[in-house]
Amino acid sequence: MLPVSRPLGQCNACRTDALTAIRRVGSEVILRAARRRFAPYTGSLKAFAPQTVLIAAFIGIAAILTRIPQKVNRFAAGGRGNADFFLALFKNYVILADGKRGMDAMREKTFQMSDSFLVAALVALSGGAQDAYTFFGRGGVFANAQTGNVVLFSSNLVRGETVAALRYLYPVIAFLLGVFAAEHIRRRFRERPGFHWRQLVVLLEIVLLTAVGFLPQAWNALANVLVSFVCAMQVQTFRTVCGNAYASTMCIGNLRSCMDALHSFVAEKDAKHLRRSLIYLGVILFFGAGAGAGYLLTQQLRDGAIWFSCALLLCAFCMMLSGDEKNRREEIGG
Repeated sequence: MLPVSRPLGQCNACRTDALTAIRRVGSEVILRAARRRFAPYTGSLKAFAPQTVLIAAFIGIAAILTRIPQKVNRFAAGGRGNADFFLALFKNYVILADGKRGMDAMREKTFQMSDSFLVAALVALSGGAQDAYTFFGRGGVFANAQTGNVVLFSSNLVRGETVAALRYLYPVIAFLLGVFAAEHIRRRFRERPGFHWRQLVVLLEIVLLTAVGFLPQAWNALANVLVSFVCAMQVQTFRTVCGNAYASTMCIGNLRSCMDALHSFVAEKDAKHLRRSLIYLGVILFFGAGAGAGYLLTQQLRDGAIWFSCALLLCAFCMMLSGDEKNRREEIGG
């Protein structure tokens, strides 16, 4: 009996070719219809989609990173470094910045290294460098000055430049998330043994800024978001210097407090107000110096200039660690 021959369309090879052709034709029809329908929005979508994906990814990463300190804390529970040299050096800064009250605090061991002027100077240098880095090296976006970002966002929005406006909105959102994350870490780890919660925040800042240095220019949106997130964590974590409220990543509040304390000194002739004014002036000068250094380094090192801030934060971390800062319940602002 002779075998029955199969039609050409039933051959395996022919069947594969036919299905491929059908898919190709179907895809082409769908794509043409989509192009006709969404042609007016194609340019905006192409610019908007990658940034939206980056921001969504960042929000997910931020949610994960807020849980990392719990793991780090377990490693640190067994012991902590101690450098008497840095602790002795810090005594001089406490006496200089806060007079007799500072010395009394040293004797009673009620001070925290994060409240010292030296740590405030380091984080202010870092804050200035971060702002200069994002503005001069990452597309003219502010990392700290969210007021400027809000102004630029609004002005671009009313001009109808939605994509350009979003470039300034993302850092604002990241700043809000950074404050939330820092406060979450404070509440969760302030009474646990091991690293102090501020040290955990600084470690997280160093990790994120180190990663920013490896991001190319095409990823500026993510770089700005990460730096703004770090700046928010920093300003939320370091809120006092020598017992005085201040901001380590911006100047407007420090300028107001500086002149307010100076006027109190002129009116009351009390030296403590002059000390307060000089403390604020010192923080402002260090912030400006950090901005200048950030600009110069950005011109030379480009994307890697942010590692200067990492080095400053690492110094601050070592100083807090050397001060043997304990996890204790804080009365105000923890």
